[in-house]
Amino acid sequence: MKRIVLVLITMLTGFVVSVTPSLAFDMKKYWPVRSGTVWIYDRDLFIMGSKRHAFSIFTGTQLIMESSFCDPVCGSYPYFYSGPEGLLVVGLKSGDQTIDLLDTPVKFASADMSINDVIITIVPAGRIDDDQITFTVTLVGQETVTVPVGQFDNTLVLQIRVEDSPATHYIEKVWLAENIGPVKLQRVSESQLNHEGCLFTCNSFDNDGQIVVREFNLESLLGPPLVDINNDGRVGMEEAIYILQTITNIR
Repeated sequence: MKRIVLVLITMLTGFVVSVTPSLAFDMKKYWPVRSGTVWIYDRDLFIMGSKRHAFSIFTGTQLIMESSFCDPVCGSYPYFYSGPEGLLVVGLKSGDQTIDLLDTPVKFASADMSINDVIITIVPAGRIDDDQITFTVTLVGQETVTVPVGQFDNTLVLQIRVEDSPATHYIEKVWLAENIGPVKLQRVSESQLNHEGCLFTCNSFDNDGQIVVREFNLESLLGPPLVDINNDGRVGMEEAIYILQTITNIR
């Protein structure tokens, strides 16, 4: 049950703690949710599909992740909204069920954020797991980062900590380039070893039982062309599978 991708961390309540330096960043520019955007990494794939769903308050756009195809446990995906309220997960699709988060969407980023701003979301015990889950996003700074596609200056660095029991947690970092989005994702630490939780990265360990940092490097900003494979007027799961087959040379 703990092996949940980002989408299942959406059934939460959240609040923001802010330490406000003079410089604030427009987060919509750093994590775009335009339909048709594709991010291809060395081990993963994210697609902003064209499928949209009108929930009670917000209309969200579907985010498809490669891990969504792995098995029934992680076969789910979130709907993202980006606007004056910030970057929100406003609902999710899990199997045949579509969940409306009503007036408690997950705030993944405020519309404007400054260095040291913190967003904290608490999952009550019993909502997803037996233990309370605390989800913390911190804008820790700016860095220049080099990945296979090239160098990106002044990326924003988010640290994401997920505490899913009193004794277990994992931490991930995300590097966001302006007008592009996440160009690097890294599993920083986890406790217990080989932690089951998944957000953008999943657990990893070597033969000696030591944590191996999981790092995804962006290799293509656009990837293969998005093609409406089944002619239903949108980009969805069939198209994502087509892209996966294309980049792995199956097709």
